[in-house]
Amino acid sequence: MGKTMSIKTDKAAMEKLRRERTEELKEQKRLVIEMRETMLKRAGLTKKDVLEEGLRAFVANNLDLLTPAEIEKYRNAGLLMR
Repeated sequence: MGKTMSIKTDKAAMEKLRRERTEELKEQKRLVIEMRETMLKRAGLTKKDVLEEGLRAFVANNLDLLTPAEIEKYRNAGLLMR
């Protein structure tokens, strides 16, 4: 009977640790969101502004993902600089 009690105790301890870790992660996520919002507010930016700038940088730094024909197509449409 002692072994059964030990297994139940171990399961209870593991469940307690899981709950504590879940709460830690929730708090960490809350703080990350708070930090981002504070930084955006102080910078006078929105999430959309940051996303658009990030996408522009991604495109500018990854033109090699396009074929020469695609690059010419988008240049002709005025989307890329010569």
